[in-house]
Amino acid sequence: MNIKLPQIDLPHFNGTYENWLPFYEGFKALVLDNPSLNNIQRFYYLLSALKNDSIQVVQSLEISDHNFDIAWQLLKDRYENKRVIVQNHIKGIFELPVMSKENHGILRKIIDGFSKHQRALKSLGQPISTWDTLLIYILSNKLDNHTRREWEASLKSDQLPDITIFLDFLKNKAQLLETLDTRETNRVVGVKSDKSFMRSSSHLVTKANDQFRTDCRFCRDIT
Repeated sequence: MNIKLPQIDLPHFNGTYENWLPFYEGFKALVLDNPSLNNIQRFYYLLSALKNDSIQVVQSLEISDHNFDIAWQLLKDRYENKRVIVQNHIKGIFELPVMSKENHGILRKIIDGFSKHQRALKSLGQPISTWDTLLIYILSNKLDNHTRREWEASLKSDQLPDITIFLDFLKNKAQLLETLDTRETNRVVGVKSDKSFMRSSSHLVTKANDQFRTDCRFCRDIT
């Protein structure tokens, strides 16, 4: 049985160093290494994938079989700067959002953002496995006071935890906050529904009483 798989969209490159490697690997797998494509087709695909400043690197080249290789090399020369890429990922860790109070959305952004930079630095050959103490210090300063106290309370006095333990703590904390937030939302919705039901019921009772007074001859005589 043949199963029709969903179409894979081409990766786009926005001209930032930290996005070069994901773009390079994706474009290479889907376009460069595709034997059914010629270089002119590859050039058109490349132009459609480039955004912002990156398009300016190759826009002066005419579309031709020979110029595709030149365009690809120009992009590599411009963005395949390992030192700058590493610095941008380290900068990204320092610039992760700060959680001033407990918030599962911001905490998820911290976790996901750090994990992205961590994977990239590892793939770039950086000895990130030896940076645990430094990374935990940087990330813990992104947390609110209550969460930071909970983290410190979970450790032994002389313990030097690794980054995996710290990330597990953050993930569990985010899950807890998300669960509590969902329960609170459901509670508020339930209270609003109860109030709405009570108002509707009160209105129906009042309307029924008024109708009864109108239909009752004795009530009309009294009024």
